[in-house]
Parts: sequence; structure tokens; C-alpha cells
Amino acid sequence: PSIRTSLLVISRIEDDWLRGGSDFTPYIVWRYIGTPDGVFIVLPGIQQANEYDHTKRPWYQRAIAFPGQSTLAAPYLDAFGAGYVVTLSHTVTDGSATNPEVLAVASMDFTLPYFWTMLTDQYSDCRSNGDYHCFVIDSAGYLIIHESFVDPETSIRDGVEGRHVAEMEPGVARLMIANNLLERGQCNNYQDERVQYFYTVRQGTYTSPRSTCPSMKMFPIRGTNAYLVVVDKLSCSGQTYSPCNCPVSCLCTHLC
Repeated sequence: PSIRTSLLVISRIEDDWLRGGSDFTPYIVWRYIGTPDGVFIVLPGIQQANEYDHTKRPWYQRAIAFPGQSTLAAPYLDAFGAGYVVTLSHTVTDGSATNPEVLAVASMDFTLPYFWTMLTDQYSDCRSNGDYHCFVIDSAGYLIIHESFVDPETSIRDGVEGRHVAEMEPGVARLMIANNLLERGQCNNYQDERVQYFYTVRQGTYTSPRSTCPSMKMFPIRGTNAYLVVVDKLSCSGQTYSPCNCPVSCLCTHLC
């Protein structure tokens, strides 16, 4: 679209997206809209670096990959100085029934503590003093939020970017693989001559038998690329799983 078209699109959605109120409002750090031709508006207003290109940011690329869905991007370092954030995005299209053109991506950012608070407010079982342990993964198995992400000591020591369920929750990953909820694919990295592996989470709701270790439930978060996983803390009493030792790039292929 042209710059003029982009500005017209933004003018039609900015009141609802940039200034509108919702149940999420208390948790939002930034709201913004970006278009394919470079138009970018953010609230609250800030001075951006000249080299900032929103079309290369994870939130924009993830939304483009899932047009028509509300997408959640795994944590990354905010370019505007808010620390690590989770971004909720949605494409704005021209409304065509076939091959709709993306005219803009509308997004909002949540800091990790805000996103965790929002999750536990919505799902009381996920509160840290309960009998369950919860986390959210995206369609590739990367963690969007995990209770360790909001623990200052753990998050600083282990980091929060690019963490996969196979690393952080190997027992759950093994159970997902065994039940065909997590499928492996591979590709060749010709730059360093390695075979690399990736995972895809299959859609659907799953509840394991209560006798399973770990006992878990998995729910797709409707209209998004994300899944909520709820694990019974008491289901594996005294049993532990060794975390993956391989780098994130190989995604712990020994699990398969």
C-alpha cells in the first residue's frame, strides 16, 4: 500500500487500538501500529532510533506469518527500553476473501510481570501458591511466559529469550512427543553445515491421565498461536527430569 493508504488505514483503527480501553489496559506498556511501507505510530509517544525498522521485529514477522490470528511473540528485549516484553499482535487486511493483503499490524506490549499477572488473574489455578504450575507456549514450542521468567534471580541467570519447552519442561515435552502433540521437523543449515531441528505443536485440547507423570492439561488459547499448559505439581513427587544440555539451535534432539 502507499503511504497515503497506510495513513488512512491507521486513522480508521487508531481510536480503537491506540486509545480504546479493554480488560488488558492496566497491563499494557506500549500500543503501536506498523505498515509494510514503514509508517509506524506508537503510544505513549517516544523518540525512535533512526535505524529502527518495525518490519524486522519479531512481533511484526510473527503476525505476518499468522494472518487473521492474534499472535503472541515469545519474550524479547524491547527496543524502547521497557525490558523484556511479550507482544500481542493482529494483522489488518483489505478484507479480501482469498489472499487478503496485509495493510498493517496492530500490537500491544506487556512486560513479563504484567503478562504473568494477567495470566494468573484469568486462570486462578496458575497462581504460585496453588497445586498447579502453568506456562504458555507458542506454536513452535517456545515459551511465551513461565513462572521463572518473573523471578529476578532465575531470569537473570538463565535468560528468557528463545527458551523452548524441551529445555525448560523436559518431562512435559516428552509427554507431548509421546502423544503426538509436539512433532519434530528438520532442515539443513548450509552456513555451518549442520542439520537443525524444529518442533510444531499440534492443535487441540489434551488431558493426560491423573496417574501420568507429569499429569497435565493443554488448551489452545482461542484465536491465537498460543497454548496454555497446566501441570499438576504433585503428580511427579520425588521424580525429576534432566534438562536438555544441547544449545537452543538444535532444540534438544535427544528427546526424539
